[in-house]
Amino acid sequence: MPEQEKSYVFQERLTAKSEKLYVILCTGFCTVSAWIFSTPFPQFFRQEIDKPLGSLWDFEIFGDASKNRYAYRNGEVLFSISEPYAGIQLYYLPYEYADVRIDASFENKPESRNTINVSLLCRVSQAGFSQALITNDGRYLLRVYDNKAQKEQILFQGSSLAINQGKAKNEYGFTCKGNRYTLFINGNEVKSITDARVGLQSGQVAIYVGALADLVPVVVGLDWIEISQP
Repeated sequence: MPEQEKSYVFQERLTAKSEKLYVILCTGFCTVSAWIFSTPFPQFFRQEIDKPLGSLWDFEIFGDASKNRYAYRNGEVLFSISEPYAGIQLYYLPYEYADVRIDASFENKPESRNTINVSLLCRVSQAGFSQALITNDGRYLLRVYDNKAQKEQILFQGSSLAINQGKAKNEYGFTCKGNRYTLFINGNEVKSITDARVGLQSGQVAIYVGALADLVPVVVGLDWIEISQP
């Protein structure tokens, strides 16, 4: 009797936006065919954390990986920071954006310290990044960091009653459009400021959860992330 034909399919990621598809047909012996095709990864979207984020996202741990961890629990990413000055940053890999808005929902858990440090970042690249940093004791800071000069430019720092302080949930948004940066807190536009210098042109978006100085532990849940046009 002739041997039954079998086929196998697997994929290889070539770049952030393309993959190679292999189809292997076996009838006694095997032949391989391959095609390269473009994969339309989403550019603007809302990501609910109802399952692991997958290979389009990357976590970077700043500090000791045994003391600073993340895990998927109950429909969120849970960040656990046990080391002073440490933190975890989450990047969306497929695209670099010039103008973009990033929003996210953070919940400071009961076992966490009252004061934590979360950030929304845009134009993250080898040149530097732009950042909105919020501490849930009511303070925030907008800054641009130049990697080459190893120097930060603080655009504004202040406080806002819109921040739900202590062990609470907050929704933050950060817009980078041209040389104008805007911070949103729980649906309220809190601050918009222009950087007169020629700044960063484009880069990835990211979120950061970390300890403010030596205030640990930090235990924060991330419910969702949204990347949109500003």
